[in-house]
Amino acid sequence: ENTTRFNLKVACTDGGSPPRSSIASLEIIIEGRNDYAPKFDNPFHLGIIIPENSPVGTSFLRVHATDQDKGEEGKIKYMIDPNSANFARNSKFFGIDQDSGVVRIVHSVDFELSLA
Repeated sequence: ENTTRFNLKVACTDGGSPPRSSIASLEIIIEGRNDYAPKFDNPFHLGIIIPENSPVGTSFLRVHATDQDKGEEGKIKYMIDPNSANFARNSKFFGIDQDSGVVRIVHSVDFELSLA
């Protein structure tokens, strides 16, 4: 995480006559937020072969990524990229658990049955 530090002197004065004052030192640390992009453990294109008659609900892959950020900024959520080619078709047949990264069949991939 990137951090930035500020060292300040803070003064206060009362309304008396003569006025009295005091000074305190203050250190402020700003931690970077969302400094890092998540990285897949295996970022390469994977070729997976699944039988056409695999039942709905079958899981066949678990993807995993890590993020060096702390707290909520480092929490990973998985999804099928809505900007990817054939998103509508692909997301009809396959889904991914947003927390675990498990990819499952969500619609029959038995094309003789599902496209008949």
